Amino acid sequence: ASEEGQCLDVLNAREVLGLCFDFPRDCLAVALQQDLAITAQPDGTIVIRRFSNNSILAELEGHTSPVQLAAVSQSGNLLATSASDGDVFIWELRSFTQRQRLAVAAPIAKQLAFSPNEERLAAASNEGPARIWQIDSGIVLKDLHVESQDATRIAYSPDGQLVATSSISEKLIVFRRAADLELVHSIRVNQPIWDIQFSPDSAQLIAAGELGAVVYDVTSRREVIRLLGHRGQVKIARISPDGQTLATTGSDRTLRLWHLPTGRELFRLASFDSQPRWLAFANSDVLFIGAERSEDSRVSLFKFDARTNK
Repeated sequence: ASEEGQCLDVLNAREVLGLCFDFPRDCLAVALQQDLAITAQPDGTIVIRRFSNNSILAELEGHTSPVQLAAVSQSGNLLATSASDGDVFIWELRSFTQRQRLAVAAPIAKQLAFSPNEERLAAASNEGPARIWQIDSGIVLKDLHVESQDATRIAYSPDGQLVATSSISEKLIVFRRAADLELVHSIRVNQPIWDIQFSPDSAQLIAAGELGAVVYDVTSRREVIRLLGHRGQVKIARISPDGQTLATTGSDRTLRLWHLPTGRELFRLASFDSQPRWLAFANSDVLFIGAERSEDSRVSLFKFDARTNK
């Protein structure tokens, strides 16, 4: 509705917001290429469903406590899951079989990240160091700290050259060579960081934090753009595959889309029942939004036109 124009526009909600799917338990991740939704039961069983019709394809047993987190590899071939007791499992999504049980990551993992070549898995938590495993052998390669504090967030660069870690208390982002995990350089920031992600070309890093989302140049370590608009913390930041659109959500329970090259806000979707739990781009025009509810979870498929920035 426009006060100045004295008019009211009526929009079709399904056309604007896409489709919504309800799942009987937590939906922790989706894999669009395989039409899969990764859901979890309270007893630790992972239920793999068809995203399109909610039919059950497989039930994966191994965890003995509730599964808190899941991540799908870039190719969609591997699934990593973490439970409340710290157990981390790797699964083959083509055969729905267990590939590896990794050393317990204590305390509970809050973020899982596959390396681009899918040979390693990293797990970060709010307490304790970030841990990196070799998937085939299950060997712990290294536990990473950020100076004197624990690494609470971790991300691999798409080109496979760098791995970045951040710490809420240290207000620091540390870059290491992915091959040998040796220190390259670091960026001192002015806010606690809740999420980090590299741009598709690996040239920039987006840091979501207490005061907003900030884009940094990885090489020069300089701030490029500061994205202001959320009221409160920005908890999650995700970039579209073409590097043009950034999606953010936070404590104000809004979803915002930004034109990343200019920092211009494109769209705001407000008033979620609860703070979105995860975001994932299916392609440059489709965004998945996962929200936790009391007894189930809802995944929304949000469609937009990236070419016209709407």
